[in-house]
Amino acid sequence: MESCVREHILGFRKRGYDVQVFHRGNTGSEFYRRLSRRLSHHVRGTLVGWNVGRAAQKAMHAAVAAVFSHSTVGWYPLRVPQGCKKLHFYHGTYRGQADAIRPFISYPGYLKLKWWDSMMLERMSGRGKQVFSCSEMTRIEVERMFGFPCTTVGYPLDMRDFRPRDKQECQRKFGIRPEGVVGLFVGTTQPNKNFPVIQRLIRELPEVTWVLALRGSMECAEGLGDGVRVLMDVPRDDIPYLYSAADFSVCPSRYDPFALVVAEALSCGIPVIASVIGSSQQFLGDPPLNDLVVSEPTNEAGFVTAARKLVGHLECYREAVQRQARPAVEAWMNLDNWWKRFNDMSGL
Repeated sequence: MESCVREHILGFRKRGYDVQVFHRGNTGSEFYRRLSRRLSHHVRGTLVGWNVGRAAQKAMHAAVAAVFSHSTVGWYPLRVPQGCKKLHFYHGTYRGQADAIRPFISYPGYLKLKWWDSMMLERMSGRGKQVFSCSEMTRIEVERMFGFPCTTVGYPLDMRDFRPRDKQECQRKFGIRPEGVVGLFVGTTQPNKNFPVIQRLIRELPEVTWVLALRGSMECAEGLGDGVRVLMDVPRDDIPYLYSAADFSVCPSRYDPFALVVAEALSCGIPVIASVIGSSQQFLGDPPLNDLVVSEPTNEAGFVTAARKLVGHLECYREAVQRQARPAVEAWMNLDNWWKRFNDMSGL
């Protein structure tokens, strides 16, 4: 969502719009911002929508062309000038996520995600608006769960940044040994990212040099062995070089409406082993790349089998990425193509 919003801001400004962004850090009183640090994240998350909505309402004027909301922020009943478009973007649903990670959260937490965050806040945020989704997977969820029409517009990706680069030069940048095969995981250790699969792959394929680019806590990544390189909070500008330093990437998510990391890796020319998520459905559906899609995220043995097949036929899959997947990513996500599609759909 952060990457998507960033590209929206840049793209709207490039097209002559003045853009104001309201978020947790710049709305509400100073007293509220100090108090919010003491509130539970459950309460704080709901108050964000209230404060953002009120700030947007105060900034409203007759020349506003559109209001674009995301996630659970957008339920505040805004009064907009005539002709102003109301748009909402779904990056998945909390109900879908709650079902996927049910074994890892408390029952009250499950109910809160499913009924309050999703069926109340997410649903209200899109009501009465033109609604977009990041993938067909999410479109189906939104229409089935919330009951209003949704259009898949996807994510924009700046492929001037995410492109194949010299592998050895990129490996030197991160101090990665050039010998052997390099596997990459970009993500977190949170339950929805299914980090136990990565731990299983590390144990089963010790001949692979593993690079883990993690955000947040690295407690689960401790004690993984000498063949594992852990990089914390890698800056976005360095991520394309990290993909090009690897031979393949892994995205075993239990729930991921699109998984931008799949498209980024393919755009950089490397194959991806993935679970059935929005981006793998879209870009890895045809042979031979469909060999790399594991039907069940809990099937750790399936990921191991796919990894061994990939490592054994690496050049075959890299060639398929260049021939099939990368052109598909470019047609759907490259900035010029994405903005033309979005402008046609939104009427902006």
